[in-house]
Amino acid sequence: MKSWISVALASLALGLACLCVWRLETNARETTPPERSELQRTRDSLELLKTSVEQQTAVLHRALGKQIPIELPNSQLQKLERLEGALRSKSAWPDSVKGVEKLRQELTQFVKEIPPWAEEDLLPRLNSLRWGIEALWTVLASENTPADEVESTCRSLLGSMPENSSNELRELLTRKLEAATQAAEKKRQADLVRIAEAALKGTGDPAAAWDSLKVFESQPEVKSLRNQLRARILDDAVRNRLTLLKETHKQSTTGGNEKLRQAALLRAYEGAIGLLLDFGTEEPRPEVALKEVREFHDVCERELNEDARRQQDEVSIKVRAYQAWALKQIQSFSAPNGWHYEATLKWIHDELKSFKDATEDRDWVLFKSFPSTKELFQEKLGIDMSDVPGASLTVDKQKEIYAKASKTIGWRNDIDQEVAYRTTRDGMVAYLLPINVNLLDPPVAQLYQRAFNKGWEKLNDREDQLYVAQQSAVVRKEELDSMAVKK
Repeated sequence: MKSWISVALASLALGLACLCVWRLETNARETTPPERSELQRTRDSLELLKTSVEQQTAVLHRALGKQIPIELPNSQLQKLERLEGALRSKSAWPDSVKGVEKLRQELTQFVKEIPPWAEEDLLPRLNSLRWGIEALWTVLASENTPADEVESTCRSLLGSMPENSSNELRELLTRKLEAATQAAEKKRQADLVRIAEAALKGTGDPAAAWDSLKVFESQPEVKSLRNQLRARILDDAVRNRLTLLKETHKQSTTGGNEKLRQAALLRAYEGAIGLLLDFGTEEPRPEVALKEVREFHDVCERELNEDARRQQDEVSIKVRAYQAWALKQIQSFSAPNGWHYEATLKWIHDELKSFKDATEDRDWVLFKSFPSTKELFQEKLGIDMSDVPGASLTVDKQKEIYAKASKTIGWRNDIDQEVAYRTTRDGMVAYLLPINVNLLDPPVAQLYQRAFNKGWEKLNDREDQLYVAQQSAVVRKEELDSMAVKK
């Protein structure tokens, strides 16, 4: 319903417009010669009114669904053709940015004057105009525009060039693109070179600068600069790792745990060797930094050699101390006054006889050295030893032992021989078994073997021999490190 009302109103407007046109034409025919100038203005107005009527007719037909081409007034068509002519050939192009801006303003004003539906029909021609004006402006304004921006704009314009646009403008843009690309590359190279030179002086990242110049490597000056940057990168890498190694080395000079100190020194030494191997074949060689690494390596090597000599001296001292200690142990068992069977048998005879006329309490060395002999006396003589604290013997206990042990000939239950066998057994366990034969020098080892065989053979066919064998699996062998205490 609303559409029919719109059509009716449009028809009414069209009728009124036709009436006005008829009236104007009648007045024009009746105008006298002096009024010719006024007549011209009237004709122009008439032309505009006719165009308006035609446009209203087009609107009416469009409302009814029928398309009729838009026709602009001759003055506007002439303006459009003049704008297109300004871009059609090189000779007509504006020669300044101001001239292009004037064209742009005229085009903008032209678009404002025409109806929106006319702009739609003229859009291909308008797009060509807009593109051409933008292209000309880009070329003429390029002198004061950064090369990379000119390059980007030219690429964009060439990629969006409308149909029926000027080939001469396209060629002009192409040439400008090539020139801008070269200028942009040159500027980019100059900027990167400046950054690289600053990095060489300590401002910036040499690695990033070296990588960014790769695209310009074919140029001799850039290749030389990249070589300098690489040398700086390698030098920095060596020095950074060397700094860490020196921090590790400090731990070897601060005392504390000896094993940690030695481990720190060894790690620093091996790290220095690794640096020399890793960077010794690089080109260009970071000679200055590698010289510092070699000096550090030499320091670590000297300290390691000093440690080795010191350790060797310490081991030598411990070995000598071990021989002296082992010899003393052997002598305590096998010497003429030792605790082997023969020496003990003679000694125990004298000891037992001395108990008969005891006059003072004493700490008996037999009980002190071999506590198991106390049980032996209790077992063989029936003496209660529960009242004997440790190795202490009172006068009464000494006389009791003598009274229980003595007889007309010899000693009861062969207590003297049992004591000699017991000291031989326990003496081997106490003095010989703690010795590590593998650590003995040959002469001491010979004495050890002789003493061991002497005691072992004496215990033949006795359970004491089995006891010694069992204890050999239990008794801890003394090692070199224990000599710091033993000596």
